[in-house]
Parts: sequence; C-alpha cells; structure tokens
Amino acid sequence: MTILETDYLIVGAGAGGMAFADALLSQSPTATMIIVDERAKPGGHWVDAYDFVRTHQPAALYGVNSTPLGADRIDDAGLNAGHCELAGAAEICAYYDDVMRRVLVASGRVSYFPSSRYDFAERTIVTNGATRQVRASKIVDSTYVAGEIPSRHTPTYQVASGVRHGPVNALSHTQTQRYVIIGAGKTGMDACVYLLDRGVDPDAITWIKPQDMWLYNRAHYQPAEHLLDEHLEGMAAQMEIAATARSTDEVLFRLEEAGVLMRVDGDVFPTAYRCATITMAELKQVRRIKNVVRLGRVRRIEPNRIVLDEGEIPTHAGAFHVDCTAKAVAPKPIKAVFDGDRITLQFVRMCQPTFCAAFIALCEAHFDDEAKKNELCAVVPNPERAVEWLSMSLQSTINSFAWMQEPVIVRWLARSRLNSTRGLMWPKEKLTPKQTAARARIRAATPGAVANLSRLMTARTAEALATA
Repeated sequence: MTILETDYLIVGAGAGGMAFADALLSQSPTATMIIVDERAKPGGHWVDAYDFVRTHQPAALYGVNSTPLGADRIDDAGLNAGHCELAGAAEICAYYDDVMRRVLVASGRVSYFPSSRYDFAERTIVTNGATRQVRASKIVDSTYVAGEIPSRHTPTYQVASGVRHGPVNALSHTQTQRYVIIGAGKTGMDACVYLLDRGVDPDAITWIKPQDMWLYNRAHYQPAEHLLDEHLEGMAAQMEIAATARSTDEVLFRLEEAGVLMRVDGDVFPTAYRCATITMAELKQVRRIKNVVRLGRVRRIEPNRIVLDEGEIPTHAGAFHVDCTAKAVAPKPIKAVFDGDRITLQFVRMCQPTFCAAFIALCEAHFDDEAKKNELCAVVPNPERAVEWLSMSLQSTINSFAWMQEPVIVRWLARSRLNSTRGLMWPKEKLTPKQTAARARIRAATPGAVANLSRLMTARTAEALATA
C-alpha cells in the first residue's frame, strides 16, 4: 500500500477547507498539506449549487484570503444595486479551481486528491478503488458543520406518485402555471426571487413557511470604503442595543427599528435566524407573494392536497412543488476546534465561515499551546433560533476582545480581506468625523454589551430550565 506523509490532511475542498489551506500556506513557511475531497472539482457545495444562486454576503468578503473574488465593484442594477457585488455559482467554482491550481498546488506544498474519500478510522485515502495510507501530523475536518445540499437533499415529507416535485436546481428548466415553494430560508427566498424576476405572477406562487426568519440588512454588511458609514453605524447600533435591552425580544425589536434586522411579514414575529442577508429591494420583491402558508412542516404531498403539521391546503394539478428545506448550516454539538491531532473547523465569528477557517489556520501557525488556541477560537454556535443572535453576538464579541490582545492577530486582522471589521482598525486620519464617532460608540458600548448579553442569556437558560 502506498504511504503518503504530510503535516496536515485537510478533509474537504470546499469554502472552509480552501480558506484554511490558503491561510496556512501564507502563515507557515514549511507546512505541507494534502487536500482530499469526494467531488471531482474544488468548491464544495458550490459545485452542486443551483445555477441562479448567489452569495448572500459581498464577494469581497468571501473565498480565500490571498485571492480576491470578483472585481470589487458596486452593483448598478438589479435587487443588489448600490451594494458590493455578489458572486454566482459558476464564478465561484471557477475561482476555487483557479485557487487550487495556481495558489495551492503550484506552491509545491499542497497535494490535491479529488474524487477521493478519506477514511477517518483507517486513515486512508481511497481513489477509484486504490487505497493509500496517510501519515499526517494533524487532520483538519472541514466537513463537520457542512450544510445539506439542495440538489442532493431527500425531503422528510412524502411525495405521492404523479406529483410534480423537485429540488430548487430544477427551477431553471421548469415552466408551469403554478409553483409551491417549500421552505422559509435562504433557498426558499432565492427561489421566490428567481420566479418573480422571471415574470411569474406572485399570485401563482404559494410559499410554505414552517417558521419566519429574521434577516440581516445587507446594507450594514458592506466592506467598500465609501459605504463604511452605514457599516459602522450598523455595528454601533448593535452594540448599543445589546448593552441596554431588557429582554431578548427587545433586542430583536430594536435591531429591527435600527434597520439592522428585517422580516418579510411585519405581523409575524420570527422565531428563527440563519445568517441570511437581504436588501430592501429584495424584501419588497418577496413581499409581493401573498399566498403564504404557516401551518408547520409539510408531512405529505398528494395530487390534490398538501398535508402539514397543523392542517392541509389544496394544491393544483400541474403545480411544481419545490423542495427548499435543506439546511445551509447544519446545527451540530460544539467541539473543541483544537483537540490533539484533530482540528475541527467551526464558526469563531458569527456568520462568516471563510474568515473563520482562515483565522483558525492563523492561530494554528502562530500559537503552540492548545488551550491558548482554543481560547482564541472559542466556538460561536451555529444559528437556528432567533435568540441565538444574542449568543452568537456575545461569543463573537468576547473572541474579538481576546484577539485584540495578540499583536500577530491584530496585524493579520488589519490586512485580511476576509475581515468584515477592518474599518474598526483604520488609523484615525483615514476616518471621517462621522466614522470616528461611530467607532467610538462601538468601543464604548462593547463592555456593556458583553455584560448585558451574558445576563440575558443566563436568564433565558434559567427560564428554560424552570419550564422544562
């Protein structure tokens, strides 16, 4: 059996695995790596994505640290107009293929095994039936929190014979007079926006939403220099609200009043938060859909009716039922990021997966003590419920404070294109008076935000235990 030796065996050539490898390559001058992925091409879930999908965050904040994604433009048309450009699936797949060939493999320190499976128990790579033993100092698991893939997803509900049904990937080559969108998350919104943009009558769309979600206003997540005012204002509002709100619900309501969070239906209080972002133009578009069903999850689709947890609704002959129930972010039990010879990639800042993977690589390269690395990379829980905006914000803020005590991290944060908070680190002479004031508000409110969010989360936990 062939034996391969390497410093790091990275499982997964998706966004996390690629960001980790790229950062480690630049931060550790001698580290060698093997990247193993079951797909034939790098890019992870983007390889299987529906063709009209786009990132929900600016392209300028996505990908790997060494290589810009996109052309750093501002969109001048469409529902993202006035905001930093997004990136589509084809562009992202081409980007990751280029990074793999031109940056990683070309370095001479990275070997790539596509169409291959890593056996964690046997520590072997299997490619087309051939097995290779791997001796690696550390295993990097970038698949632990990988989400479900819409095109591969098997719905939990039953679909009767004869019902037109398929994944969101089928929409681009399906035409009919009626559509039923099943799922309230990012994929469901993407499907609704796609149909409306294509000229489908909103009354021909039924949107089944088991729960409503808070959405992050993309206007407050813009790294472009001329958009920094709104970005810093949004951050200041979040810290001040977190520092002074008296309940978890008040936090969410006030974030909405400040324009940071948004919801599709103003009469329904969302119970979920999944990091999805939206523009005001996109919000207006999806609000055109009035046939919204809130009767819990779908249990069964029959030729003439849809059975849900809390009732049933009629469906139409010939209607195409679109499964958008795959979860983009999989909620998993928290693991220590660093555990002996295993590194498990997870969030260390809320809702920024590629930044987090690169940051973990930075800590691996510059710190030897495992306890220290885990302190710097305390895991931010994946979001599911609306209340988790608070726990994610709390841990992200605590982490950021710890990072600012380490000069090597401060220098990296100031330069990293993946860091959405670079504006906080600009020298005073580069900021306008308005930006300087917003930054001062953020810094003044942060200690109170940590204390108050801790209090609110403790009270929430005590309440849950009392009613259990």
